[in-house]
Amino acid sequence: MKQITPYFLILFCCLIFPPVFITYFGGHSNKDILLRINTLEQEPIEYDELLKEQIIGILAKEVDYKESLEYVKTNAVMIRTYLLRRQLGQTNLLELIPLNQHQMKERFGDDYETAYKIYEAAVQSTQDEVIYYEDALIEPVYHIESGGKTRDAKDYYEREIGYLKAVDSPSDVKTKQTQYTIEQAIDLLKSSFPEIIISAQYFEQQVQIVELDKSGYIKKIQFGSISLNEKDFLKIFGLVSSNVEISFNGDKINFLQKGEGSGVGLSQNGAKEFAKKGSTYKDILNYYYSEIKIKKNNE
Repeated sequence: MKQITPYFLILFCCLIFPPVFITYFGGHSNKDILLRINTLEQEPIEYDELLKEQIIGILAKEVDYKESLEYVKTNAVMIRTYLLRRQLGQTNLLELIPLNQHQMKERFGDDYETAYKIYEAAVQSTQDEVIYYEDALIEPVYHIESGGKTRDAKDYYEREIGYLKAVDSPSDVKTKQTQYTIEQAIDLLKSSFPEIIISAQYFEQQVQIVELDKSGYIKKIQFGSISLNEKDFLKIFGLVSSNVEISFNGDKINFLQKGEGSGVGLSQNGAKEFAKKGSTYKDILNYYYSEIKIKKNNE
């Protein structure tokens, strides 16, 4: 009798709390991610409606409704792919938090209805569409703007990802200038690497790019006795891109940065410009993500 007691309890709980056990043992517990949008004051709504509202809330936070509808649709498909992949516990991207209706009304004011209808149209016209590579949902990686060409995943993540290949992004021409005196630059380096050996007098001669990827991004750079990887280089000097031209002018060092962000995946600026020129959301996604398929998730 003692041996069957645990099984009896499980059966009893299944009968009393079937939704809990179906959710837990059926592997769908991550739907809580989509349910966060609900509050105690809201009436219960369907899962599909929750997903739609979550996509709209993220679009409202991340995408200007005044941009081309094809650009908004591009992001709607990416966000849906991200959310469904997140349900499976597979995403490495930072969590995207949607705006709720109150926050959207605060943001858009009198334009709330207009903005909401545009976001809703983008979601409904791409209903259930997600991005696959082979038989798996992709990680819809993106950045603000490339340096004129996006990057291979291998150059950033140190591993091959079939759908993240370098492509030209000709509309990406943004630059940003950051300048320091040599003394300031040395202080910044010493704040992270107190043991560094570097001379202000021969500073220029002690700066050398060690590794550059084929899209023009610095992967490794030498300052005196210290070799910096891409992440440390950006952090120490507060740069927005590692696609950088370095120059010296008297006692100053100049960093001319091209683009903004990692340079991997879809360029948001490039996508906007393609949409303005008549490209569809499918054209844009197929351009920036290699060998993908856009299809309905329930197919």
